[in-house]
Amino acid sequence: MCLGRVLLPPGPTDGRSEGPDGAAAAPRGVGMAGGLYGQVDSLPGLTNWAHAVLSPSLHIYRSSMGFAVAARREIERGEALVRVPRSVALTADGAVGALPELLNRSTEAHVSLAMWLVQLMSRPPPGPVGGYYAALASAEVDCTLRWAASDLKHLQASSAGRRARALQRWADSEWDRVRGRAERPAFNASAARFRWALCAVWSRSFQLRCAEPTCGNAAGTSGGLWRVYAPGADLFNHEPGAPAAALHQPAD
Repeated sequence: MCLGRVLLPPGPTDGRSEGPDGAAAAPRGVGMAGGLYGQVDSLPGLTNWAHAVLSPSLHIYRSSMGFAVAARREIERGEALVRVPRSVALTADGAVGALPELLNRSTEAHVSLAMWLVQLMSRPPPGPVGGYYAALASAEVDCTLRWAASDLKHLQASSAGRRARALQRWADSEWDRVRGRAERPAFNASAARFRWALCAVWSRSFQLRCAEPTCGNAAGTSGGLWRVYAPGADLFNHEPGAPAAALHQPAD
């Protein structure tokens, strides 16, 4: 059973580009790079996971944008590019079930996912998916939540600066709610790691519509939607303004 499939959308695809190994890549505007910055020695583990979830038409390589996805051949419209099993997809409801001593149903969805992500990177699960989390643990994720006060000064009194500072205050208050339990060795969490994980969740997760309006009363859902972090599908997140692929959610 699959969480979903990432498909190439219909539309014009004029021109072709060269892949990193000289092979023909996807048409221009469909090239993919996830921008997952990580250590070079993380590539084999990430590649093992890629083999498990990505189409054989794709492969992982290291580019100036981090670990990237490229096409080995021309890809047909409607071709499934990634299939992520439900068993490895992260949701807030799953996080509450996995970390009941740390989280509860009232915990904000991004916070639940971030704490579970910290745990998974500290203790990667066995099997190919462990290679993904090992690569993610060494990745550089940037967002204003992690900016220092000296960096925020450049935003001065702008609305962007006010939003960034409010976001940092919110993250600090959420961390204060869980820090007493999260700083234990079992979780290996810190305020810095929590902020990093929040940035990763914001940039690498997405929302899916539930099969029913109440979402089965699952934790962390709202408005008939649930937030999902699907390892592997996040490698297609590099250009939100002009997405190279579209998510298709199967009826089952």
